[in-house]
Amino acid sequence: MRFRIDKKGYCITEVDTYINSLNESLTEQRDRIAEQKNLIKELEKEVDSYRRKKDLIEQTVNAAKQKAAELEELSKKKYENEIAYLEQFHKKWLEYYAKLVKRHGGNEKEFNDKVSKLIASLKEADTETIYKNETKRLHSEMKSKTLAEPDEDKKPEEEFSLEEALHPTEDLKDIMKDLGIFEE
Repeated sequence: MRFRIDKKGYCITEVDTYINSLNESLTEQRDRIAEQKNLIKELEKEVDSYRRKKDLIEQTVNAAKQKAAELEELSKKKYENEIAYLEQFHKKWLEYYAKLVKRHGGNEKEFNDKVSKLIASLKEADTETIYKNETKRLHSEMKSKTLAEPDEDKKPEEEFSLEEALHPTEDLKDIMKDLGIFEE
């Protein structure tokens, strides 16, 4: 800025006006700087708040990942235990099934056919009728066995009977132990 020159130097009013405008500008700038510093402090607090939230979120995510890994490991162990139990049950069931087949003549196909026929008849008829028919059959077999002379060369064939299935001679506990269902 250029000032007019007076007798004693520059024009005092112009200089004073200029200095006043500079002071006003300086005051405005200082006020603006103070506002900006306050804004910076507020924004820094907000950033710190977001950082704390970020840390909490990271901790939560890590805890969730850890819990998920634990659950996955637990599930794997439970699955392995269930498979082992099923394998053991299957083995015992096969052993028991073989005993049943052997007890009823040893021919697996015939045994399965008899069981299938029995199941089909159970679906078609009521249990009272089946019971009466089986009782009659057993009585007639018992009469024919007492009347007929036993053939010493012939090995007696055991047939599947509903009576034996409904009233097994083997203890239920033993059957369940053989199947792996019941353990003492």
